[in-house]
Amino acid sequence: MPRGGDEDDGPTLPHLPAGTVTQAIEHTGDLDKVRSRLQTLVDLGLGYLTLGEATPALSGGEAQRLKLTTEPGPGGGVRGGRITATGTPGEIADHPDSVTGRYVREVLAPS
Repeated sequence: MPRGGDEDDGPTLPHLPAGTVTQAIEHTGDLDKVRSRLQTLVDLGLGYLTLGEATPALSGGEAQRLKLTTEPGPGGGVRGGRITATGTPGEIADHPDSVTGRYVREVLAPS
């Protein structure tokens, strides 16, 4: 990842999108919300993704992991955009606060 002017400086903000999630997390310092969201991607095995990569460039599996494991809820407004559940599809289905989990339960239910 390109760095700022001084070697001890981290990358500058315009350079962050050129780096991976794993590289970016090293430079988030005390930005807890940013670090938490990046850590979720690392935990999902997606730390190699480039931050500036367009979503359509993701493989089907990568896109599915993002969709099922970082549920942006619950609802809109000030409560919207908060991650309410992470994990495997089964864990999402079992999460009591997950709206997506209700639908995943239907798909995972034995016929």
